[in-house]
Amino acid sequence: MTYARFLLYPGEVLRVDGRERLAIRCEQGRIWLTAGVEGIDHYLSPGEQAICDSGCILVEGQGVLTLAAAAHDRRLPTMIYYLLLILQRWLHQPFRTQLIRGESHV
Repeated sequence: MTYARFLLYPGEVLRVDGRERLAIRCEQGRIWLTAGVEGIDHYLSPGEQAICDSGCILVEGQGVLTLAAAAHDRRLPTMIYYLLLILQRWLHQPFRTQLIRGESHV
C-alpha cells in the first residue's frame, strides 16, 4: 500500500485536496483535522484514524501522521457507525476510527 508520512510542527497547517477517500492516521503526538460538510474539528491521538471523503482537508497539530487511500470495502454504513459511537460512549471505550462524511470545498 502506498502512503505518505508527514511530520507537523506547532503552527504548521497541511492542506490536502483529496480526489478520493483518504485514511488519515495519527502515529505520534496529537493532530486535529477539519474536513467534510460539517466543518468541525476532529481530534486524533496516536493510533486513531479518520476516514475522509474527497475534498479539502485541513490538518493541524504537532506530531507524525500518515495519509493513504482508504479501502472502499472498509467503509461502514452510516447507521452502523453511529451505533458504534453510541456503544463507545456507553462503554467509555475509544473508537479508533472516525468517519467524516461529505465532500468539502474550503
